[in-house]
Amino acid sequence: MNEIKKLLEEHNLSIDELKVMIKSYEKQSRRFGKILKLSDKQQNQLLHLNEMLEEKERKIRELYEYDHSQQMIAKNKVESTIVNELEGNSEFINKNIFLASDILSGDFYSIYKKGNKIIYYVIDGQGHGISPALTVFSVASIFRDYIKVANSLNDLLDYMLNYIKLVLLDGEQLSFTFVELDFDKNILNYAIGGMYPTYLKTNEITKIRANNLPILNFTKEIKVNSIDISDFKAILSYTDGIIENEIVQKFHPKKLIENISLIDELKEIEDKYKDDDITLVYIEKK
Repeated sequence: MNEIKKLLEEHNLSIDELKVMIKSYEKQSRRFGKILKLSDKQQNQLLHLNEMLEEKERKIRELYEYDHSQQMIAKNKVESTIVNELEGNSEFINKNIFLASDILSGDFYSIYKKGNKIIYYVIDGQGHGISPALTVFSVASIFRDYIKVANSLNDLLDYMLNYIKLVLLDGEQLSFTFVELDFDKNILNYAIGGMYPTYLKTNEITKIRANNLPILNFTKEIKVNSIDISDFKAILSYTDGIIENEIVQKFHPKKLIENISLIDELKEIEDKYKDDDITLVYIEKK
């Protein structure tokens, strides 16, 4: 008791003032206790929300990994259907490029040899990813099946057109280059729609320009034209990924057909330059 009086005297406080201070402390203490309880509750809620976010992130990762794995399976299936019957052929130098800007490419190509004829195509589906990849895969399948019995490029394209239109959605289009090199008749037959010019090297370098519009689901015919190739040396066809890209400064098609070592360099191009799918077919007669 004496200690309390002494404390009061030191701080110049009365008993009543001390009681008020004690009540205020008790009130603040209770309030602080409530705050602590509320803080614990909010902390538990935050922990729960964090666990939920981690679970959602895990599911998103799983979905992404599954989607990626399925696209890789599709990519391998599609690329395994590319046909190149000039591979290992001693009469021709053949260089091809098939670079996708994403996992699946909306481009496609194949090369067939029938006797003394070479028939090849380079096609470009509209857009990127799964939809154009399915379109070009369907076209490639039709081409592969019917080329075995087709009598000419005209015959082949007339047959294919009906099937191509079936796989195109409203407003979707397919750009294409179809080339038949007939070395018995020294004639090049071609149908090009929606593509940049094919480059033909004879005694000079010639641009073979498009003679069709891209194929839409209401296209009625694909026109075929012919060029004399008595002095044939080489031919180069490609998709717009080469032209509509900053790499065109170094890898312009005219430079590629003049210097084929650039084609090998283009194959090793860094990913940062691949703004679009790139497909290229180069054939040179030895």
